[in-house]
Amino acid sequence: MFAMTLSRTLFHPVLAATLVLLLVLTGCDSTGPSSDAPEVSADETAEMIAVTLAEENGGTADDVASADLYATNLQTGSKAISRSYSRDCSYSDADQLWSCDVSASRTSNRIDASFSRSVEVQFLDASGQPQRNYTEDGETAASLVYTILDGSGSFESPRMSTEHTIPASGNDASSWTIDGPGSGVLTINGAGSRETSATRTGRRGSRVRSATLTSQVSDVLLERGSGIQGGTIAGTYDAEIVLTNDAGEEFSRSISVEYEATFSNDTVEITFTGGGERFNGRSFEFSSATGEPV
Repeated sequence: MFAMTLSRTLFHPVLAATLVLLLVLTGCDSTGPSSDAPEVSADETAEMIAVTLAEENGGTADDVASADLYATNLQTGSKAISRSYSRDCSYSDADQLWSCDVSASRTSNRIDASFSRSVEVQFLDASGQPQRNYTEDGETAASLVYTILDGSGSFESPRMSTEHTIPASGNDASSWTIDGPGSGVLTINGAGSRETSATRTGRRGSRVRSATLTSQVSDVLLERGSGIQGGTIAGTYDAEIVLTNDAGEEFSRSISVEYEATFSNDTVEITFTGGGERFNGRSFEFSSATGEPV
């Protein structure tokens, strides 16, 4: 009887310890990858925002800078603006605005970009009333409203590839007001949005992002023929990200940040103004043309 009691007394702690050990071992297997999960870094996120804004790849700054191409008398029909940029426009007397379908492509030894846009343009006189064209009765328009109804495009560089659509689902059309179109420097204000998908590879493995970016353009200064020289674009960047490490293990992450992009000459500084302690207040500098780090 004593032996049976002793056996039972010893059995329960041993069994409990064995079960705990089994749970620990099987628990590691059931939770997926065993290596440390990578984080979504602030510098990579800032670079993706810079690429989404960039002036030479169909980014938001590229769309804004395209206002330069509309500060001129528009013509009905198809016209090649350059070897890589063409548009087909028509005018509506009822709506007092121009509608244009645009296609463009850019290729260099580092990038390959193409995009299309359906846009509306309305010229306004000094009293804010619509006028038919950039110049009418010898008077140059005091401002113009430039709106992207919808658009899409793709971009490839040695480190990443992206695709985008405009506007983001559930958002209004992207629209900007351009003041001083008759001067050498245009002042641009307005708002827009886009959805992007992007794949980036590097020393940290690959990153696949599905993101929505909103943009509020504030006093962006566009020097005609030379691109954006100053001003800010601020907004939000929300992304779902799949990270794959060198071992082929995948991890899913989501981020939601606020940013401010400050343009100066040929660079843009991306500063996070919200998004948690890993992001908030940090700044990174990029080429405003391509979004590459400088």
